[in-house]
Amino acid sequence: MPGPTAASEFRRGLNPYNLMVGAVAALALGAATFVATRAGVAPDFFLLGAGKQALAAALGLFVIITGMHTATHTYFGWRFAKGIRAAGAGEHARAAGLLAPAERPGMSHYDPGGYAKKMLEQARASLR
Repeated sequence: MPGPTAASEFRRGLNPYNLMVGAVAALALGAATFVATRAGVAPDFFLLGAGKQALAAALGLFVIITGMHTATHTYFGWRFAKGIRAAGAGEHARAAGLLAPAERPGMSHYDPGGYAKKMLEQARASLR
């Protein structure tokens, strides 16, 4: 089946580029934690020092950022695949509901080939 699926989007959520994005964001936030703890603006929660707290923050944030991004990719892959199957089965109203997010700004990130958006347009045309 063409178009995104839960499995394909799960893999995309964990591809090297997305892992790098999560790592860079986590490192930046870890650095901010280090500076804030070192300056006394943020408390040293575990009394381990600014470096260890920054490392813990960076690792925790990497897991959170990557997990949420992967979960979002997986959800939209699942939803779009379900909508594409519904359109193929002639359930155009159901397909239009499932595929509706495909037309929102930025959603092409979750539908790289534009297949979900094309199927949404076809489903809506069939409802007229």
